[in-house]
Amino acid sequence: MDGIVRLIKQDPMRVKALECVASLNLPQGFIAAGFVRNLVWDVLHQKNVSTPLNDIDVIYFDKAALNTDNDKMCEWKLHQLMPEINWQVKNQALMHTPAIDLI
Repeated sequence: MDGIVRLIKQDPMRVKALECVASLNLPQGFIAAGFVRNLVWDVLHQKNVSTPLNDIDVIYFDKAALNTDNDKMCEWKLHQLMPEINWQVKNQALMHTPAIDLI
């Protein structure tokens, strides 16, 4: 784990992305998926140029925000901070909620 943390700290884009997400103060907020995977694979395959990220997935869990408005607002805020990134924000509390319950 220390090796992954070290690699991330050496990558200015990833550090800035983490700082941007942290600024949202999302409950149980994390960056997921390819953010770490691509970095590790690039190092293991000795790539000199980072594999581009299609997007950065941000997940969090907030039972008090059971609509997609908060996700959209977070994406907008992140885009203002780092417009070069395609941000995808999802509240995991909504993932298994029937749509009828959200109306």
